[in-house]
Amino acid sequence: MDNGELVWKFQIGSMCQGGPAVHGGAVYFGARNGKLYAVSLEGKLLWTFQAQDIVSGNIRAFGDRVVFGSLDNYLYCLNPDGSLAWKFRTGSYISNDTTLCKGNAVFASFDRNVYAVKLDSGELSWKFRMSLPPVALIASYGDRIYIGSRDRNLYVLSSDGRLCWKFTFGHMPLFNVYYNGCSMWEQPTTGFMPLTGMAGLYGNTVQAVLLCHPVSLMIPSMSGAMTHTFMP
Repeated sequence: MDNGELVWKFQIGSMCQGGPAVHGGAVYFGARNGKLYAVSLEGKLLWTFQAQDIVSGNIRAFGDRVVFGSLDNYLYCLNPDGSLAWKFRTGSYISNDTTLCKGNAVFASFDRNVYAVKLDSGELSWKFRMSLPPVALIASYGDRIYIGSRDRNLYVLSSDGRLCWKFTFGHMPLFNVYYNGCSMWEQPTTGFMPLTGMAGLYGNTVQAVLLCHPVSLMIPSMSGAMTHTFMP
C-alpha cells in the first residue's frame, strides 16, 4: 500500500519512547512503561520484555540481537525470541543510542563514560571517560566512533577506545553524526535563544553546522582541525 492510508496501529497503553527498529520481520519499540515490544509487520504482538524503568533510547538490531538502553542504568541485549542474552550495568541512565563497531555494542551513559561491550557475550571491552555526559546520538564509521558531549566537545575514538581527537565548539553541541545525510537537533541556550544545527560526513570531512546567534558554520576535518568557519 503506497497511498498513505493507515495499515495498522498497535495500542500499548503507554507513551512510546525513542526510535523503533525494523529487523527480521518485526518492529521493535520501547515505551515509558519499561517494556520493549516486538510486533510483526502485520501488527500482531510477538512478545514483550520488561525492563526496570523507561526504555529510553533508540532500539538497535544487530544480526540476531536487539539492543536498547533504559533509565534503570542497564544496556539490554535480547535474543530474537525476546529472551535476555545479557545485560550490562552502568553508573547512570542510558538515554541515547547504540552503535556497532568491531563486534562491540558501543554506547554512552550519563555516568560520563562511553562503553564498548562485546555483542556476543556482554563482556566489557573498554570504556572512555568524558568530562560531562553525552548530549547526542553515537555513530561509528569504519574504525572510528563519534559522539558529542555536554562539555562542548565532539569526541572521535578509535575502535579500541583511544581518543583520536576532539573538536571543541563555542556552544554545547547537541547534534547527531550521520553519514551521507544530516540530522537536526535543537537545544535552548542562555536566555532561551534557539540553537539548532546538524552534522554529517561529506567525502573526507566531518561537517558540523551550528546555528545560533550569531549564525556560524564550523567544519572540522577528519583530523580534528578547523577547516572553515563562516559567519554571515
